[in-house]
Amino acid sequence: MKSRTIADRLKAIRASWELAQPDFAKRADIPLGTLKKIEAGLNIPGGDTLLRYAAAGFSPSWVLTGQGPMCIDQGSEAGALVAGDELLPSPPITAPELLALVTDAIQRTYKDASASLSALDLGRLSAEKYNEIIQEIPEPEGWPVAVKMMAVQLRKDIASTAANPGARKREAS
Repeated sequence: MKSRTIADRLKAIRASWELAQPDFAKRADIPLGTLKKIEAGLNIPGGDTLLRYAAAGFSPSWVLTGQGPMCIDQGSEAGALVAGDELLPSPPITAPELLALVTDAIQRTYKDASASLSALDLGRLSAEKYNEIIQEIPEPEGWPVAVKMMAVQLRKDIASTAANPGARKREAS
């Protein structure tokens, strides 16, 4: 069964560890209240939370979009990352940090423009922009500049849409 929402996908991650919410929250170092709200579909995971899932071996892209592999390293089971009550350390991962930066920049840009964006659209847009940056700039050193450029272009797009509200509907036809 495909997980259709971010909440469903995060529940699937917790289920793969066979843990109740309090136990999972403790092991993943995520506040229990945050986890409950995310799994209820009331909140979407922020950058810090996505990084914690990535550190545990789960793909932030899959969390947000449901596309691609659930685990960052499909060669190992996610459950193998748990030893006793501790998460095993994972190697430094820079791509999840990029996704967190992209998501944060999109949220801030929409907020600054007083524009709304649903959680689902935030996930889709974050994944789209993340993939564009990865494809255009393979070296992590260039990612912070690319995120800033993306935010500038996004501000222009939001302003253009606000100036021509019917244009977007015509393009979709």
